[in-house]
Amino acid sequence: MRLPFASVFAAERIGSHSSLNLLSEWASRRRREMRQAQLWMLMLLLSFLVGTCGAVYLAYQFPQAVRQRAFWHQRLERMEQSQKEPSPPPFPKEQLQNARLRTLEFNLILMAITRLLPRAAALHEATIAHQPDTGLTITLRGSTQGFEPVRLYTERLREIGLFADVTPLSVTRNQGTEAAVQQRSQFEIRLTVPVPSDLSTPSSSAEGGERP
Repeated sequence: MRLPFASVFAAERIGSHSSLNLLSEWASRRRREMRQAQLWMLMLLLSFLVGTCGAVYLAYQFPQAVRQRAFWHQRLERMEQSQKEPSPPPFPKEQLQNARLRTLEFNLILMAITRLLPRAAALHEATIAHQPDTGLTITLRGSTQGFEPVRLYTERLREIGLFADVTPLSVTRNQGTEAAVQQRSQFEIRLTVPVPSDLSTPSSSAEGGERP
């Protein structure tokens, strides 16, 4: 028995429609899988970028952290050292006190040398030397008008009591055609600073070391 032509055509249409549905479903499934694969690849790429940035950041911050830690550690050590009591000086207190007194005395000596100088005299040079037996010696060289300012200057230096000895070494007058009042005389005076008694005793020398 033969089917009518219409039924055969309808069956063919149904079969072709089913094939189209299968193809479209496969295509849509394929597109979903591709989108999912692309999404996974994008997530993997983002994860790789984040991991790389984190590694670079840690590689940059680690040396900084090490340096900061070393800096704060050194600062803490310095603060601890500053809080400790300072170490005593390498010299006994008696010698330090004597050095301060000698410094004050030397300042007074310099003031006396300059302030006691008469107006008619001019000081050109002052030489300081140290002798182990006599102590400090100061040699003054200058010029005056005549001999009287030298005598007056010598008496003033002796009266203040800062020197163990005041000795005029030489007074020479320049030979020239000027008048006697205007002629300049060159003088040289040696001053001896007394040695302190506490440094000259053997006990103090043994305790504080050799005297310079």
